[in-house]
Amino acid sequence: MDYNRSDREIESWLRCLTILRNKCAHYSRLYYAVFTSVPLFDEGLDPSIAHTLYPQLLMLKHLVQSNDTWIEFAESFSSLIDEHEDAIELRHMGLPDDWKPKLSHVLQI
Repeated sequence: MDYNRSDREIESWLRCLTILRNKCAHYSRLYYAVFTSVPLFDEGLDPSIAHTLYPQLLMLKHLVQSNDTWIEFAESFSSLIDEHEDAIELRHMGLPDDWKPKLSHVLQI
């Protein structure tokens, strides 16, 4: 599949996937997590959230080939956030105010 991304971007994504996978495999907390690698995007990222979970989610959104799979994930993630909204602060994951539509919107692949 052609992701229409530069080699530099794909390399950063692979590095980030490795780190994210290791955090998940070792049951590390993703809330409050600091990611040492940042996925590169053409549109850039707000530097204040670059090392949080949100850019990792955006990267995954670009990599998932099935819109149905992504929508299912985005809905599950949103439900999880809603379920725990009294106990968490979105900024600790780098989620902007408009995170739901940004994560839910499917990409044309």
